[in-house]
Amino acid sequence: MWLITLGLLAIGIVITWRVRVREHRAPTSAPDQGELLQLRVQRVSDAFDHANNAFADATTLMEELRQELATQEAAHRQLVAEAEHQRTLINMDRAEAEAVQAIILSHTQTDARRQRVREWSFFGAGLLLAVPINILSDLIGPK
Repeated sequence: MWLITLGLLAIGIVITWRVRVREHRAPTSAPDQGELLQLRVQRVSDAFDHANNAFADATTLMEELRQELATQEAAHRQLVAEAEHQRTLINMDRAEAEAVQAIILSHTQTDARRQRVREWSFFGAGLLLAVPINILSDLIGPK
């Protein structure tokens, strides 16, 4: 918006400068008052034409800016919706990951218990078998 304002201000300054430069030029011959009046009317008419053209350009530019802003707002809304969707997926993935982790931990703990029981049973079986085997070897072996 400020860009349009600066453009219009620049156009106004240029038009004012051109009008003043033309008025201050030294006339080569003394024109009559009717011609001077007609020249001034033409200058004012040209200035109004330039101003109208500038306003028309500004209106076109504003419409283009509005369309661009609407496009960017739509893209922003789409990105926000996508981010929300991704956040939902992340939360779902966390819940699933926590469930899988709980299952793995329970299996790991169960497997650890089974392993301990198996080790103690082998130790117990070794003790139970070692004593009779030792006694049997003493009976069979040389005396």
